[in-house]
Amino acid sequence: MTLLITYLVIAIGVSFLCSILEAVLLSISPAFVAQKLAAKARGAETLAKVKNKLDQSISSILILNTFAHTMGAAGVGAQAIRIFGEQKETLIAFLLTLAILYFSEIIPKTLGANYWRVLAIPSSYVIAFLVKLVYPLVWLSSLLTRLFSSKDKDIVTREELLMVAELSHKGGTLDKQESQLLENILQLRNTKTEDILTPRSVVHALAKEVTISSAINSEKTANFTRIPVFDG
Repeated sequence: MTLLITYLVIAIGVSFLCSILEAVLLSISPAFVAQKLAAKARGAETLAKVKNKLDQSISSILILNTFAHTMGAAGVGAQAIRIFGEQKETLIAFLLTLAILYFSEIIPKTLGANYWRVLAIPSSYVIAFLVKLVYPLVWLSSLLTRLFSSKDKDIVTREELLMVAELSHKGGTLDKQESQLLENILQLRNTKTEDILTPRSVVHALAKEVTISSAINSEKTANFTRIPVFDG
């Protein structure tokens, strides 16, 4: 029974940790890392290193998780059959699958995705240790991933920034005016001069001969801070 419990802890416990680490790592945004670095927070450099070398970090987590799943499940199955008999083999496999699904996948990944800001720094230390622990296998994985990785690594696209501005307004982080300001700035590149010009027919202008007192007394003049003056 002791071996059964040991294998069960390996299969679920280690995998629980790996799932949390993976969810936290993938939830960390570049802006969050930059913020921690700017604030010189403790562990910020480790966090940046882990996030920047994402392929190594993910590989170390998946390697440990795969070993835990495979060895733990095999050990639990063998010990359970020896203790409870082969007639319980199907039931044991079913219960173990449910346990792994909920306690080492769904629950930890939900926790990691919801509390990644709190867990980011502690998780970075653990991931950095895992990379060193299984580095030979991580190095081999890095060679393989380079064959399939893209050379284009835009941190954030313009379209994503526009969506962030919109979602920030909906979430209450930015007010409507701030959100529109960001959207207008990002769209300025594609804006043509004719799109922002004011038609001459509606421009309020003053003739050169108009006196200052007359201009001040004009109701239209009071609505503008800069008024063009024309000759003729």
